Amino acid sequence: MKSIFRAITGGAFPKALFFSLLQLFIFTVFTFLLVNGQQTVYAVFAMVLFSLSTAFILFASDKDREEDSADPSRENSRTVKRGISVFSPLSGNLIPLKDVKDETFAEGIMGEGLGIIPTDDRVYAPVSGLIVAFFETHHAITVLSDEGAEILIHVGRDTVELKGKHFTPLKKAGDRVKAGDALLVFDRKAIAEKGYDVTTPVTVANSSEFSLRLTDSRTVTAGDHLMTLTKN
Repeated sequence: MKSIFRAITGGAFPKALFFSLLQLFIFTVFTFLLVNGQQTVYAVFAMVLFSLSTAFILFASDKDREEDSADPSRENSRTVKRGISVFSPLSGNLIPLKDVKDETFAEGIMGEGLGIIPTDDRVYAPVSGLIVAFFETHHAITVLSDEGAEILIHVGRDTVELKGKHFTPLKKAGDRVKAGDALLVFDRKAIAEKGYDVTTPVTVANSSEFSLRLTDSRTVTAGDHLMTLTKN
């Protein structure tokens, strides 16, 4: 009955008017039966109770629905937070951030994340967004995702000292990128031969704004799922 009512009125018919018209209809039927001498008082009484109950249920349930939609706290309780997927910018072996041989990263000063010991020489965009920082020495990149997460990729330890040697940028600060776009090529063997650790921390610089769920994998290929971020 409720679905029929909605189909006829499109959900826009005033509930109070509907309730009143229903009562008027019941009263008219009841009067007609009495005037014509029909001895069906019990049947009519039962019909009245049924109709009034149905009308009350229609009115009350629609009122509750309106209150729910008008109450932000109830709406928020039904909202499922979407996670932000961060993909691996490198192929390599994963290690906990605390095991990275760079105290600034190991202590979480640059945000939470993981370390990657690279097995390839290319860095790809971990998210879609904007490159907000690309060091002149090309060893570090920050990509701001469309959802507001700042993903920092820092190739090697103390590699700033190379002043850009063995690094070839494919993008620049201010460029918009899609997840998977190539950002940088570096010569990891040449860098390692000069005595630099090429372990690459990948962190969320503003991780205090997010809850992180890291992958359980020990190895990744560039483009594999690395972590999921949920806005706090």
